[in-house]
Amino acid sequence: MGMSNLPRIIALNRLNLLSNLVGRTVIGLAFGFLFGMAGMFLGWFVYLFAVPRSSITMLTILITSGGVGAAAGTVVSWVSLRHNRPRSLVLGFVLSATTGIGGAFSAYLYIASQGELLIEIDRLAVMYRPDINPTLVMVAGATVAANAAALLLAVRRGLADAKRVEPFRF
Repeated sequence: MGMSNLPRIIALNRLNLLSNLVGRTVIGLAFGFLFGMAGMFLGWFVYLFAVPRSSITMLTILITSGGVGAAAGTVVSWVSLRHNRPRSLVLGFVLSATTGIGGAFSAYLYIASQGELLIEIDRLAVMYRPDINPTLVMVAGATVAANAAALLLAVRRGLADAKRVEPFRF
């Protein structure tokens, strides 16, 4: 392998990195949305059977469970298969969960600013306009935010790996 192949190798490495980031982002969005909906579903059951009835409790449980579920799906898709140190996994999950909960809360604020969003405790229902579904928008916000945090971590890790010089081995 001579020096004439070096530009080709660099281009292939960049293409590999780009396809890896795009593929993990797409899978992270799918898993994040799926796990976020499952988290909201479980949060709804916790609200029904385990906690006192109040609108603040219901919103807190739905936002938190959607954000943590989206973070779990994101971490599953972004976890590195070779370099899994427990500290980096915990840091990635905490960062994804924090941004996921923030994304779900931001989506809730967006929905609440759009119009009629009413929580009825007596019927255990969230009433909303027919064209806005708050659970879907909150999970989508959580998923996008958690994936954005994971993408930033992956880019930072990729830049750190690119700067690391490995010794030549025979």
